[in-house]
Amino acid sequence: MAANLNVDTKQQILEGTFAYLVRCGLENFSIRDLVKQISITEGTIYYWYKNKDELICMAAEYGLRRISDRIFRNFYRDCPDIEKFFNTCLIYIDEVKKDLRFIYQVASSPVYGEILHNSNSRFRSTYNEYAKKLTELSNGDYNEIRPIIYSFASTIVDYAIWQDSEETQIQLDYYCKKLKIAMNIKEDTITD
Repeated sequence: MAANLNVDTKQQILEGTFAYLVRCGLENFSIRDLVKQISITEGTIYYWYKNKDELICMAAEYGLRRISDRIFRNFYRDCPDIEKFFNTCLIYIDEVKKDLRFIYQVASSPVYGEILHNSNSRFRSTYNEYAKKLTELSNGDYNEIRPIIYSFASTIVDYAIWQDSEETQIQLDYYCKKLKIAMNIKEDTITD
């Protein structure tokens, strides 16, 4: 029971910190304000995280994973009708663009970027898992699906920052076309 409480507390810290940071930004971040917002003591935060920098980076990583997992759950749901996914994914991205901008701010920061960069291998592993799952769902070619997943992720972040929906949709249409080939999806299997 205590182990579950600890995991729940750590999760509560990450969720609360991410929401707080998206709302107030890095420049206004304060542990004192955070503990008031999430009803956790400062000591509990420092039990789980060695310092403010680690907490910020772990919260950004948590946020990115949460967003990525939701995107790919939708992708799996819409498989093999991937056109539906690619035609509607910008709607979801519009809902989380403030979150993605915060994550980009952390990743591009000279202070936090290097720390977050160290978690890059975990994200590569996660993106590889998404590609494996799509390969399994479609009996497609993993080596062709994988680079498309990486490019897709970059395009989504780019869209969140620059908000060029026309250019982004052109890229998404391209990924859709390439994924259909890589996933062995024939036109006649697509439903309306």
